[in-house]
Amino acid sequence: MANAGDIIENPLTGERITFLDRNRERMRIRVELPAGAAGPPMHYHLAFTETFEAVEGSLDLLLVGGKKNRLTLKSGESAHVPVKVPHTFSNGSDEPVVFECEISPAREWEKSIRTAFGLARDGRTNKAGVPKNIWELALLYELSESYMTGMPLFLQRGVFGMLAGIARRKGYDPEFSRYARSGSTMNLADDRREERRKHVIAHAGEVIENPLSGERITFLEVPSEANGDLLRFDWDIPPGFSIPEHVHPRQVERHEIISGTLRGRVGGRERDYGEGERVIGPADVPHAWRNPSDDEGLRIVSELQPALGFEKLLVDGFAIAGDLKTDKPGIPGHVLRIAILLDEAGREFYFIGVPLPVWNAFRTLVAALSRVGRMLGYETRSPEHRPSNDRRKAVAFLAVGLAGTALFAWLRRRDGSHRRTFAR
Repeated sequence: MANAGDIIENPLTGERITFLDRNRERMRIRVELPAGAAGPPMHYHLAFTETFEAVEGSLDLLLVGGKKNRLTLKSGESAHVPVKVPHTFSNGSDEPVVFECEISPAREWEKSIRTAFGLARDGRTNKAGVPKNIWELALLYELSESYMTGMPLFLQRGVFGMLAGIARRKGYDPEFSRYARSGSTMNLADDRREERRKHVIAHAGEVIENPLSGERITFLEVPSEANGDLLRFDWDIPPGFSIPEHVHPRQVERHEIISGTLRGRVGGRERDYGEGERVIGPADVPHAWRNPSDDEGLRIVSELQPALGFEKLLVDGFAIAGDLKTDKPGIPGHVLRIAILLDEAGREFYFIGVPLPVWNAFRTLVAALSRVGRMLGYETRSPEHRPSNDRRKAVAFLAVGLAGTALFAWLRRRDGSHRRTFAR
């Protein structure tokens, strides 16, 4: 049973939970949700209710009963979620939100949330927080007593119940004792800081340059050193440079103009920002950035929160750009490194204006190339690990060529099909 003041933290989402009190009838917790956090998928409970109360900021709550009910809870406002009512919560603002939640009766909720956070902490889940091990997934699903919308209840119980039974026979601990007991996931913030120190990507003050685009970045604050989830950097942008319209589902962008002019389009509205002005690209809102000048550079201070994998994307992306410029014979291998990097970036951003079938085809191509790259021993950041023998180079050429040809053929076939349909 939780002790008042116990704290657990999810290293993937930055979500932080403080246990306030518990008895047999109910549990009360305080939750800190980072800016732009998407929250859990739509789900419902059969054995307990939840009551949400906003403390600081704005909490977005979606309930689906007879009709969808979207609520934005301000400080002091609350909402009750009965059993069988599908719901989810999120933070759509660019500021963190703090809310309290009462679970009644508490049942096994504490065990399930400690386990979920513990598995994420140990790298045993994917980026969405879903356990990679099917047996652990089934046991956690059973423990949480939470059910997803979109799949019949009897099917969820039947499939996961069967898998959970197999997991027990295999010797898996259905109680997740390693994670579930009080104190087992305490001090996660300290452990997270230590983990980050072991995997430092960049340092405050470090400068990186992209020789292809002319960009120059000086890191001011990085998550691995600042023990937080903020990435902050000084960004020198050359004349005419632009970033196409895109969306970050779980990330907020902030820019402060130091010198020059930034042309920004946020949510379809475009304007120029000058020295001293600030602009925000909220999570899930399309935005694009450009230096409109033909001869004047632009300097801005940019922030991304939560940082997610963007620190690595910048450092490794710039490193690959340097290799593309200086190592022409190794271009096929560098293309594989780009594919690995984009595959690791996952669903943290996507571009607007690209037809969905084309985007899906591109993601499929990237996933295939990244697998080939990893099989051949390529890495994103370390050119010294690049395979050097002729056979691997030949395979890299072949993989890139075949993948490109397959994508081209697919697009041609799709285009021809559309034309035939139109002609009819």
